Amino acid sequence: MLTALRQTLTRHALAALILPTADPHLSEYIPEHWQSRQYFSGFTGSAGVLVVQPETAELWTDSRYWTQAEAELAGSGIVLQKQENGRNHIAHLAQTLPEHAAVGITPDMLSVAELRRIQAAFAPKNIALKHDLDYTAAAWGNARPALPTAPVFAQKAEFVPQSAAEKLHRVRQSMRENGADWHFISALDDIAWLTNLRGSDIAYNPVFLSHLLIGANGTATLFVSPSKIPPDIQAALTAAAIQIQPYEHAADALAQLSGCLMYDPAKVAVSTVFRLPSSVAKCEQANPSTQFKAEKCAAEVA
Repeated sequence: MLTALRQTLTRHALAALILPTADPHLSEYIPEHWQSRQYFSGFTGSAGVLVVQPETAELWTDSRYWTQAEAELAGSGIVLQKQENGRNHIAHLAQTLPEHAAVGITPDMLSVAELRRIQAAFAPKNIALKHDLDYTAAAWGNARPALPTAPVFAQKAEFVPQSAAEKLHRVRQSMRENGADWHFISALDDIAWLTNLRGSDIAYNPVFLSHLLIGANGTATLFVSPSKIPPDIQAALTAAAIQIQPYEHAADALAQLSGCLMYDPAKVAVSTVFRLPSSVAKCEQANPSTQFKAEKCAAEVA
């Protein structure tokens, strides 16, 4: 497997390839479709980064997983690197790579905030971070799991004291306070809370793959696979004035925006916003729904 990744290094003139534990929603736990680090390393822990270079391969993870990683990496040719006290793969690459080297990372596994952090670390040596394509696709090939297809379902009524329309109204109030015309959300837990919907796309996590674009003008678009939406859920979304577009159309929709867009740079992937017009003003902050869902409403307190 490492041989296939090293062929990618050669093909794209890369000094290193970073395989993080991430997906386009920057979730802590991710669907199998994005578990490239686990597939290529054999390490099954929920946190870690695989770094592949022409002559070396390293798995970086924290102290929770050192014993597990040593056992799972045995005989793989991958060296365990112990991440602690600021010692991490980015600092290591910045220190050891030559000037003007190029490092690759897949853009749908990279947040806007992380992109800036890595670029800042690489800047003193003019190391380029290439994030223009999926660098694991060719090496993974047909073995890559498909996207999950389980249907979306409604949260039980006894656990829904506020309608989706009421929650969206509250978000729009926050948007107006921040001068935002649009608000884009990729965080799956926020979307599940706002829509009062649940899913099973990630083991032990009641969420479904989607993005949500909220307009201050009253519009809202849920980017989700239409095949996952049964008639009763379609009716609930229509009642909340939420329309549906295919999951993969989110970046296309953002490319058509104007005005001011609010989003959380730590919770949105580079692949989603890379075509955002330069004329669009950016309001970067935590999603209001992240705070709202942590607060009990009056009905819940009662």
